Amino acid sequence: MKIEMGESLMLSWLKHAKECKITQLNWKPSSNWNTYNEKEVEALYKKAILHFPVFKQNSSLEQIIKQAEIDVLGLSYENNTAYYYAVDIAYHESGLNYGSKGETIERISKKLLRSAFLLYLYFDVKDGEIIFASPKINPAVYDDLEKQIDEISKFMLNQGFQYKFKLFANTSFAENILNPIIQISSTISDTSELFMRAFQLSNLCEKSINKKQNIKRHITNSEIQYNEFKIGTTVKNKLNYLFSKNYLSTDDISNLKSKEFCKDVFNLNFPLLIEKDQSRYDNNGYSRYWKELFDDKYYVCSQWLENQRSQFEDWYNSVVEKISVIS
Repeated sequence: MKIEMGESLMLSWLKHAKECKITQLNWKPSSNWNTYNEKEVEALYKKAILHFPVFKQNSSLEQIIKQAEIDVLGLSYENNTAYYYAVDIAYHESGLNYGSKGETIERISKKLLRSAFLLYLYFDVKDGEIIFASPKINPAVYDDLEKQIDEISKFMLNQGFQYKFKLFANTSFAENILNPIIQISSTISDTSELFMRAFQLSNLCEKSINKKQNIKRHITNSEIQYNEFKIGTTVKNKLNYLFSKNYLSTDDISNLKSKEFCKDVFNLNFPLLIEKDQSRYDNNGYSRYWKELFDDKYYVCSQWLENQRSQFEDWYNSVVEKISVIS
């Protein structure tokens, strides 16, 4: 089976940014599977073709489903709740082009709507994220495509669905997908992730880059906000980065071990760091720290909420800025 580099990148993104415990490339339904909501999906399809004439005339829903494929399907599972991600990715060096601007927008619209049909038909879910990604889309196409995706979102919402339709392209592709995955690539050792392995190989060949250039590149990468990463994953990745570069001073480590400091700076109820010989569990037996060791010395607090993101980012950026001044 041929694996596209873009698809491999999105698989790594779903796995490490969205913490999907199950991911699959080139997902296609089996004709032997049972389906849900067949009449509802048929009715939805008929309404969709009136609003968005992107399917061929006389095409039946059955034909559309038989031809369907999702480039990367991901499933995350948290708090006893499953959440699905359906991703399609495409790119051309000169900018995404499926023909004319109209043909390009129609083709992408068809992918997004078809993914919505698939999620409801085979997984019986009305929410999830349906994503189209491309590193380069020309402005004339991008602007109209963004408007079309907004119209699809409104249409589906009016039909009682909570799918989040997202477009990652150009700057948003680089900032939210490519650069964050590149930054964490050194921490991933799964040889099945083709994009990760290719980038790691590229890094091995960069021996001609001098130390000053290398530090500058890392500091630039470290400013990425990880907005599409869950807060826990952001904390893990950025702390791993700081430890790997020896950017944390003795005072920094001491502060991160202080319950008072961590409450004041991060609004955490626990020290961010504890020594590896300390218990990861509280007095009631609940785990409050991730099981992996950081810098082979410390456990890191796992009790993060999304509303603590800005506090962590402010502290992290202050550490990086301090290193930048020293360098």
